[in-house]
Amino acid sequence: MKREYMRLAPFLTAAAALLVILLAVILKPASSEKQKYEYVGMSECAKCHGTGALGNQVAIWQGTPHARAARVLRTERASIIAKKLNIENPSEAPECLKCHTTGGGKVVKLAAEGVGCEACHGPASAYGDITNHAPYGDREKDYARAVSFGMYKTLGIDGIKLRERMCKRCHTLNRPCAPEDAEERKRQELALSVIADFIYRHPVRSK
Repeated sequence: MKREYMRLAPFLTAAAALLVILLAVILKPASSEKQKYEYVGMSECAKCHGTGALGNQVAIWQGTPHARAARVLRTERASIIAKKLNIENPSEAPECLKCHTTGGGKVVKLAAEGVGCEACHGPASAYGDITNHAPYGDREKDYARAVSFGMYKTLGIDGIKLRERMCKRCHTLNRPCAPEDAEERKRQELALSVIADFIYRHPVRSK
């Protein structure tokens, strides 16, 4: 009997090790699951990116249509377009808010913000912390660390593909408020070349 056990011992040891591995995978703790990040809002971004030391990107953003995206829903023009679509109040309608606000209209505290930094860079609850965003003083290392904490990877070939998907979620002629005039539709069409080039004119990356 002892001889038989000695002969089977290596196989039993291997089987036990395999069982331990399988149990580790099956009983994997919930804390190891992919973290869900939350939106924090432009006020948090502005703590650093609203200062002259970094080029005051918030002030630049404030001069863009993205910053006015939520406000335009309260204009007469928006009401006229909404009426054609049987939408009573465009500033509260989910089909309008999904493109005119950060978080697709699902984040109440950002309803008046417009399309802010996090609409393109991702929810900043983790990477917004300076220790996860720019601890090294080296642009490439800082970028890689921020990405590891939930910032969308928008650089490189994969980044262009991601930007195209993000931009064209709203900048599409299939959206409810797309213009009817053929010339205006052509003018508003967002080509991939424009999306790909945008990153080089970004107020941070251009420095």
